[in-house]
Amino acid sequence: SQGSLLVRHYVDNRRPQLAVLLDTDAGAYHNPDEDFEVAVSAAASIAISAMGDRQPIAVRSGGEALMGQGQRASRSDVLDRLTLAQTTPRGDLVGQVIEMLQGELGTSALALITGAAKTEDLMRIVSLARRSVRVIVIRVYSPGDGREAPVPRAIGLDVSSLTEFKIGWDRIAS
Repeated sequence: SQGSLLVRHYVDNRRPQLAVLLDTDAGAYHNPDEDFEVAVSAAASIAISAMGDRQPIAVRSGGEALMGQGQRASRSDVLDRLTLAQTTPRGDLVGQVIEMLQGELGTSALALITGAAKTEDLMRIVSLARRSVRVIVIRVYSPGDGREAPVPRAIGLDVSSLTEFKIGWDRIAS
């Protein structure tokens, strides 16, 4: 009737927030030079796409926050920062994910971009992520390299080129 107020209960009106973590551990990539370049390009592609859709996003390169709730950035800032990304001798992927999820409390999806990170580490990451966080594991391999087993309870995307990534990401995102 006229003048009535309708109140909707139990409606989740939060926008999804995407967190992107680029694994910088050189040991995770069979061919660090080429595979890491594809990984960086994939991270940049996801970030720019989300920003274009005005979707809240956080991006980390290894242990370094590039943008997020506490650090705003423009498209060119993110691209510039990712251009400077380099592999490191050793990284703590599980610790980096924990730190990211603790700092980005609204995260609803985590895109983890790595090479052949240990399946045990990836399984631990999936189990540590909050139930509300959808984990997407993007593994970059050189053409012809053997593939790792799928990670249970995670969405998997194995790629060896940016073209393969785009096709797979479009399938996941739709």
